[in-house]
Parts: sequence; C-alpha cells; structure tokens
Amino acid sequence: MVKRRVTADDYLSLQPGKEYKKTIGLKQAYDVKANGQYTIKYRAWNQLPNGGFVTITSAVITVRKG
Repeated sequence: MVKRRVTADDYLSLQPGKEYKKTIGLKQAYDVKANGQYTIKYRAWNQLPNGGFVTITSAVITVRKG
C-alpha cells in the first residue's frame, strides 16, 4: 500500500438538497457469484482538508440476486 498526499482535487463538495449516486462493483472484492440475498453497508474514513477525519456510513441495503 502506498500512502499518497490528499489534494483539493480529491474532494467533492456536497450541495444541500442535491443527490449524488455512485455505482460500485462488489465482485472486485467479494465472491457474489451465488444467487441469494446480500446485505451491504458502506463505511469509510475520509481525510478532511484540515487534516482531520470524518466517517461516512451508508444505510444498510439488502439485494437479492437470482
């Protein structure tokens, strides 16, 4: 793992009332070949421009494959 410097280009300012969506590929890190029910929750720790950190956590979602 390489630690790199965080720059202003790494940030997205979220505007009030706007919605942002991002699609992620679970099969890059998880074996999701089998049909069934999958429960997903996203949690990440992001660095702030001032050097602090913020935790970003999504709602829990459940998806069924197959």
